[in-house]
Amino acid sequence: MLLKLISFLFFFISVSLISVESRCTKGCDEALASYYLWDNANLTFISEVLNSNIVPSSTINFDTILAYNKQVANKDSVDAFTRLNIPFPCDCINGEFLGHVFQFNVRPRDTYDKIATEYYSNLTTVEWLQQFNSYPPTNIPDTGMVNVTVNCSCGDAAISKDYGLFITYPLRPGETLNTVLTQTNLSSDLSGLVQSYNPEANFSAGTGLVFIPGKDANNSFRPLKSSRNFCWSYCWDICSSNSSIAVAGCWSIYWIFPKEGKGSSITFSSLPRSICSSWECFWK
Repeated sequence: MLLKLISFLFFFISVSLISVESRCTKGCDEALASYYLWDNANLTFISEVLNSNIVPSSTINFDTILAYNKQVANKDSVDAFTRLNIPFPCDCINGEFLGHVFQFNVRPRDTYDKIATEYYSNLTTVEWLQQFNSYPPTNIPDTGMVNVTVNCSCGDAAISKDYGLFITYPLRPGETLNTVLTQTNLSSDLSGLVQSYNPEANFSAGTGLVFIPGKDANNSFRPLKSSRNFCWSYCWDICSSNSSIAVAGCWSIYWIFPKEGKGSSITFSSLPRSICSSWECFWK
């Protein structure tokens, strides 16, 4: 048992060292973008700006979009000033944050402000467009590609394991936590949960992004992947790094943990959450 404990602590130290350099190691299969339809917006344009392997750009096939938005009765006519949930991949970008980079074909006289606030309905910001593109704000070409980065969330097992699909929701003027819950078809009983996922958010600010548990095409909440699958995947990401400490720690996990019996268990309620989460991965 002592050897097992030492092995675990060695692995945790290696994880901590890697975490200093990386804030995420991988994303998740899918997230949802809450797209606010401005006047004259249509599904063709939405599939163009939010084009991905999940929702390919199209002029006729909107099956995936419609599957997540069953309230749309006519694909050729969607109501302005309403919202649609558009699925998109949620990636780990440069080991720094969760998001996805869309490629947008600019038009003559486009500006970063127009791209962010109108075309992408505030799913991104002017500052993010400037950060991920080399074009000066006053000299965007009439043709070419602009990188549009949209944040996303994969959930948090420390809050709840029942929710693994999240909506990236841009707040608008006049909205409150209650109106956001209504807009996303969530019960007011979940207000505390939603605030837990957004501890620093002001839902009445009229601007900014919040992350809301969303439902899949079957109108069901999608749970987080099992902790064991997630943790071994995370372990693999750590072991694939260039850190010799991390590799050695993973080898100790591989050789020692499977050899131990299943009869013993230890609880460390006083350890930090990050340690306990890692402990849960390998001790279950």
